[in-house]
Amino acid sequence: MALPVSKSTILDLNQTTDDRILGGKLIIRQPAFGYRVAIDPIFLAASIPAKEEETILDVGTGVAAAALCLAFRQKNINIWGIDHQEHCIQLAKFNVANNQLHDKIDLILGDIVNPPPTLQSKLFDHVMANPPYFPNGATKPSPYSHKVISKIESTATLEDWVDFCWSKVKVGGTITFIQRTERLPEILNVVSNRAAEIIIFPLWPKINKASHRVIVQIYKGKTKPLKLTAGMVLHQENQNYSVPAEFILRHGHALILKEGLV
Repeated sequence: MALPVSKSTILDLNQTTDDRILGGKLIIRQPAFGYRVAIDPIFLAASIPAKEEETILDVGTGVAAAALCLAFRQKNINIWGIDHQEHCIQLAKFNVANNQLHDKIDLILGDIVNPPPTLQSKLFDHVMANPPYFPNGATKPSPYSHKVISKIESTATLEDWVDFCWSKVKVGGTITFIQRTERLPEILNVVSNRAAEIIIFPLWPKINKASHRVIVQIYKGKTKPLKLTAGMVLHQENQNYSVPAEFILRHGHALILKEGLV
C-alpha cells in the first residue's frame, strides 16, 4: 500500500511512497509525484533470458524496478544498473538493500553519452532498457523534472540508447527494449545493417485493440530473419489482467519471447 503524502510538497523529490509489486513480493520506494513504476519494467525484466552466473546491464535503471524483478526471478546473476539521475540512484540503492538483493545488484551514477570509466571496457551477457518514450519536443513536458527525463529524450536520442546498449553486450548476447510501438521503426533502422536476430513481441491492451507497447529483443551476432510474434493480450473484457499477464505481474514468471504468447 502506498504511504500518504502531502500535496503541498508536490515538487519535492524527497516525498516518496512505498509500493508493492510482483504481488507484494518486492517493495519499491519511489517519488510520490511524476514518473512512477508501472507494468513496463516488470515485463522488461520478465523477458530477459538470463541464466545462472550471467551478467546484465540495466540502462536507465531508475529506482531499480526492472533490476529487482529480474534478480528476484533469477537469483544467481549479477546486475549492473546505470542512471544519470542522482535521486533515482539513491532510491535504487535503498530498494536493493531493503529487498535484500544487494549481493546481486550494483548501481552506478552515469550518463550513456559519456559512460563512467567502470563501464567503458565491460561487456555483459544481456542488456535491458526502457528508454524515454518521446523525442524531445514531441509532447508537453511534465512539471516534474524527473518525469520529463524519464519520458522525454534529453541529451541522448533513441539511436544513442540503441548504440550504447549494442556496445555493451557480448556477441551472442541479447539487448531488450520496451518502447512505444510507434517508435519500433527507429530501433529497427539503427540495427538494420548489423548482424542481429530480432524478435518483436507486441503488447495488446485488449483483443482487437492496437498495440501501444512493444518488446524488442536483439541477439547480437546472429543472422536469422526478423520474427514478429503474436505477443500478449494484457486485459480481459472485464478490465482484469489476462492470465498470462497475471503470471508475470503477480508471480514474477519469465516471458519467453520466442514462444509468442497471446
